[in-house]
Amino acid sequence: MHLSQYGFVKVFRIVHSDEEAEHWVADILDASEPDRKSFKDRRWNIEEYHRGIKWCCGIERCQGRKNAVQRGHILLSLLAFLRLESHRLNTGSCLNK
Repeated sequence: MHLSQYGFVKVFRIVHSDEEAEHWVADILDASEPDRKSFKDRRWNIEEYHRGIKWCCGIERCQGRKNAVQRGHILLSLLAFLRLESHRLNTGSCLNK
């Protein structure tokens, strides 16, 4: 399939047992079904990352209006999240328990 202003993509359509269809699009034209499953796993990891950085570090709650203040807030939020994730991976537990 060709998307204007993007190029060619491959579209996957998966129909589940309850007749609900799920659609996936990849710009890797030789992608196979196992590739699609790995895309799904990576997508979930990205969703967990976004949820964690929003819930644990408050990255979206910056009240500064200047660019430098907002960039500093984002940087410090990312550093805090990396520190929390490092602790979780090394110890197997969260700090908030």
